[in-house]
Amino acid sequence: MSELRFSWPPIQRPVGPWVGVFLTWESKYDCWHTGVLYRGSSDTVYSLHLVGHWDFQTDKPKGNEWCIKLNVPQARLPAVTAFLRRVQKNHSRIPYGFSSAEQAWFNSVTGGLRDAVIGEGLTCITFVLALLAGAGLPLTIPETWPTREDDEVQKSEWVERFSHNRAVMGPDEGSHFDAIIETPNEVRIRLSELLGAATDVTLPSQFERARILGLQLRSEICMHFSRLPPA
Repeated sequence: MSELRFSWPPIQRPVGPWVGVFLTWESKYDCWHTGVLYRGSSDTVYSLHLVGHWDFQTDKPKGNEWCIKLNVPQARLPAVTAFLRRVQKNHSRIPYGFSSAEQAWFNSVTGGLRDAVIGEGLTCITFVLALLAGAGLPLTIPETWPTREDDEVQKSEWVERFSHNRAVMGPDEGSHFDAIIETPNEVRIRLSELLGAATDVTLPSQFERARILGLQLRSEICMHFSRLPPA
């Protein structure tokens, strides 16, 4: 395994400031999950990830993460990790949804979240993309991603999973859920492509390169989790 990819906790922890993307299996929801790991000026490593609607979590790694350390020039790391720390301190209520990560979701100075209209929001994947873009570290070049027939699959599966809870949702949550259903589908960046982009030595990554790099990670992920890797 490369020194830039490791299971948490690693045998030998990366020293100094660093930023990475993690993959884990979320047994509570029976699905793959991703987020950002970083170490700033302190010795503590933090995990930033969006679990669900208004459920932005900032905590320490749980010990079941598979990590990709991003190839960031050392001189840029203090500014990048300082931004992530500001986002962590703000601990904004981040809505869940299927909006594009291309929008400027985070204020680059304060780390605060921009105002979102009902129905707008992020998934765990687009949260990672939006967060790192806000830190001045975009992982992908979105305009190189094609529109594909199954772009709406993730959204459809999510709607089906939570539709049985619609009757017990509060007014605000219910209105948000209904608006998500009516929101036009965006071009989708798959989890495997996010992970592939994270391994690219030259960021941001274009679609075809991220796709190929993601495919090359499949056996490594399968070996770590003993399950089929994410699509």
